[in-house]
Amino acid sequence: MFTAFLLHRRPYRETSLLTTFFTYDNGLITLIAKGAKRPRSPFKNLLMPFTPLLIDYQGRSDLKTLTRVDIEESFQVLMGDALASGFYLNELIMRLLKEHDPYPELYKLYYHCLQQLSDWVKPACALRAFEFSMLATLGYGVDLTTEARTMKPITRDNHYVYLHQEGFVLANAMSRQTFTGEMLHAIANQDWDVPQVLSEARRLTALLLKPLLGNKPLKSRDLVYV
Repeated sequence: MFTAFLLHRRPYRETSLLTTFFTYDNGLITLIAKGAKRPRSPFKNLLMPFTPLLIDYQGRSDLKTLTRVDIEESFQVLMGDALASGFYLNELIMRLLKEHDPYPELYKLYYHCLQQLSDWVKPACALRAFEFSMLATLGYGVDLTTEARTMKPITRDNHYVYLHQEGFVLANAMSRQTFTGEMLHAIANQDWDVPQVLSEARRLTALLLKPLLGNKPLKSRDLVYV
């Protein structure tokens, strides 16, 4: 049995579902849930997102078959902004990860973020912390305290511009990619109690994620201001 979260499900032929799971051991995996739409299916009421599951599957082809699902643990039901945030997490993971590549540390981060959302932690705080940790885990983290070219400490009274694949350098002019040194330090310290810090962190993660997502924006990010 594999620990997993259901990220997405869609109809497949007449009675089945095509399901995408995020597993601890094998990363993303797409499975056929045969007969899952039938009233007496053993999968009925089990294929739910944001719930820790135990799953098993079999098959020799790339598209394997789901054979068993059990609920491992119950979280509080996500509602409102927390629910929209959960869908954002799922879409983000499906867009950034390759199938069958294990990401155990990212799985732990995802699990922790869902726990925070179910415990009524402010969604924006949980998402910003997840995004920065996820980027670092995948090798796309950015240093918020050191200038990229000179390796000097970022000072609070200067302005800095973010350059893709470089980092932050002193800014010659203001732009959408410019941040104050004071704000970068606040984001690095995750001072989420300050609304402006959360807003600027959201702007920064959008910049960091854009090259990874390409020209296709995330649909769920516009569902709610998260």
